[in-house]
Amino acid sequence: ARAHEHQVRREWLAQRMLKKQANELKSSASVANAFQIVAGTWCEAVVLLSSDLHVAHADGSLETFMGWSLQNQCFPDLMEPEDRERFLATLESASSSRTLQSVPVSLRAEHGAVQVQAVIVDTGVDMPRYIAGLHSFERRLLTEVAGVNMRWDATEREDAEDVAS
Repeated sequence: ARAHEHQVRREWLAQRMLKKQANELKSSASVANAFQIVAGTWCEAVVLLSSDLHVAHADGSLETFMGWSLQNQCFPDLMEPEDRERFLATLESASSSRTLQSVPVSLRAEHGAVQVQAVIVDTGVDMPRYIAGLHSFERRLLTEVAGVNMRWDATEREDAEDVAS
């Protein structure tokens, strides 16, 4: 009888743990979906990164601007070397704090480097592990080269540049 009671208790605990993990995954997915919506509204491009930091998905406008397909590219390798370490430290901070983090970086594009503000969240799930919204302060370059429809006016740009510096 005692062995049966232990078995029933182990099964109950296992089911309880599975329910808790399922709820955590649903919560993480909800956060990821909400952040994608917000990033898609505020940023010019959204990039989904795997846990090994390879691009799982990138907006078509970003690929047009960069001049090549980003699919399966290691995202930090697209950055200027001096920005790579800062970006990786920001990812670590996003993971450990479970909060939204932001870092300015330069991406190497076909037409030269472009400064963007990367807004990053760790989803806590395997795919996509990270979501990065990219907000450019170089609106003329993005508008002319990629045809990106900028959602902010000159006043907002000046305010953003003041915050970034």
